Amino acid sequence: MKIIENREMVLDRKLKIKYYKNMSRPTQPVSDKFDFPVSVIELKTPENKLSGIFASRRDDTGDIFSSFTESYGLLKNADLLEMAEDAFKNCKMGAFQRSVNVARKGARMYATYDFKDKIVKIPKVGDKMGFRLTVHNSYDCSCPLFLSGGGLRLVCLNGMTRGDDDVQVNKRHFTSLKLELIESAVETAFKRFGSMTEAFGRLAEVPVKQDEGHKILVKLQESGVISDVVREGIAQFWQTPKRLEDQPRTMYGLYNAATEYITHGLRDERFEYSIKLNERVSKIFTSRTKESLLTLAS
Repeated sequence: MKIIENREMVLDRKLKIKYYKNMSRPTQPVSDKFDFPVSVIELKTPENKLSGIFASRRDDTGDIFSSFTESYGLLKNADLLEMAEDAFKNCKMGAFQRSVNVARKGARMYATYDFKDKIVKIPKVGDKMGFRLTVHNSYDCSCPLFLSGGGLRLVCLNGMTRGDDDVQVNKRHFTSLKLELIESAVETAFKRFGSMTEAFGRLAEVPVKQDEGHKILVKLQESGVISDVVREGIAQFWQTPKRLEDQPRTMYGLYNAATEYITHGLRDERFEYSIKLNERVSKIFTSRTKESLLTLAS
């Protein structure tokens, strides 16, 4: 697929990169409006009788999110975030920055919290990462309430995960939730964050020549991990690093090229897809041993 349009955007005050608007298909709009009325209703038959089938409904727009055969307990987004932030305080997590995105007309919520004072350093690289925690909630039965931990690379604000750091809070939705459960999930996610440095340090130990990096991206495309469009986007960042920290040709540099494209090139246009893609790519890179990474580079 050809690049449709090129434009420049500023990622910070000093850095400009080319941002490729090459989305392979349209995406549903994302909003930051998370506090809206929602309820569970019982649907009626054409004869105006109760059907025994329930649905989650957004009351201010009338949108139906999902239907189910038993009453579904909804945990309101605003209540969940208030409880999560109480848990952060009790766990002494410190200051945070919050960004909330609501997808599919309000059916799914992703609340991202960045704790830039909770810092770890990547061995062999010197990169610093702050702690990023995302709280997931849904009104459409698509997923249970869970928290996913990851890293925020401070030099470029790339979102970096290990692909297996989700912490499920409950197996199904309830209208109420104990604060202790969220506190436990926060503590577990933060402990896993501390262990991420080993995986990223391992990436920095694997040298990758320029052409080998492109071959790896082709392999990922051929195996269905990324699309041709995504491969081209990542290749641009790999071919021409935008900062000194990314100039060493290693597997860590290739991984950063991928997360930079996904974070800054895809996220605004295809929000949910970028989250899933980031998890998929991160799992490929961070779950491998040094030896298997060398095989991938050969």
